Amino acid sequence: MLSPKPVSHTNMEEIRDYFKYADKHMSLAQFSTTYLWRHSTGLLYDIQDDFLYLFEKNYNYAAPLPLGNGDIFKALEKVKEFKQSVCGNNLVYCIGEDKVKLFEDKYQVSELNDFFEYVYLTEDLINLSGRKFHGKRNHLNQFVSNNEYMYERITASDIPLVMNLMDQWSRKKEHSVNLDVEKKAIYEILNYDIGADYRAGAILTDNQVVAFAIGEQISDDMACVYFEKADTDIKGSYAVINNEFVKNEFSHLLYINRQEDLGISGLKKAKESYNPVFKVKNYFMKL
Repeated sequence: MLSPKPVSHTNMEEIRDYFKYADKHMSLAQFSTTYLWRHSTGLLYDIQDDFLYLFEKNYNYAAPLPLGNGDIFKALEKVKEFKQSVCGNNLVYCIGEDKVKLFEDKYQVSELNDFFEYVYLTEDLINLSGRKFHGKRNHLNQFVSNNEYMYERITASDIPLVMNLMDQWSRKKEHSVNLDVEKKAIYEILNYDIGADYRAGAILTDNQVVAFAIGEQISDDMACVYFEKADTDIKGSYAVINNEFVKNEFSHLLYINRQEDLGISGLKKAKESYNPVFKVKNYFMKL
């Protein structure tokens, strides 16, 4: 029987290597995403028979697909056994499109549409060429014309300015537990070594951070933008951080993953407006 325990900074090294078995293009399946959001999910783990098992206690023990190099069906039986022992749900997610055929004859497999991840050509986000990016070019040019600014990688001295912007941004939103967790995750990745080779950049005007982004290369051809915030009172601030961050940090890669829309209409509209070239599909199944 599995006996999961909480994931923390004291055991993160124990689990990190197993993420080499995760879908290389799925942001939700990466170590950084999984670890940084552990406070929200109540993340638990166990390692048995060369598989990493993860459970989200705060979501009725929902489980990502076990990660390892062995008999995945035996691993899933262990997941089912543990879930039944704690009266958890029967869901397993973070199943990539290439794994669907492997499982669909044995389990009920469905699309997790709200967690499809938007992927863009890097050159599109940098160049904003053509009619389809006309509006984005206007937003960017409006910011450039009206502001003296500089892009720089975030250093230790910038972190208080970044968190100050995060506080300003948060006050304009309806308070939620996830918002608090997001602030904590941003603070953690900027201040502590979690073993992620992340990139963090900011737009500064008048010695103030007006926009920032944090991301990471997740495969040989793709980077993911984990966090992106901007001062919404300054027109074009989101357009400029989107453009400058990709241009300065990930221009050598083919694709940029800007994550899912969570079924939020405004977020969906914003992500569609940058003309994704495909989506990384996420599936779940019932054991």
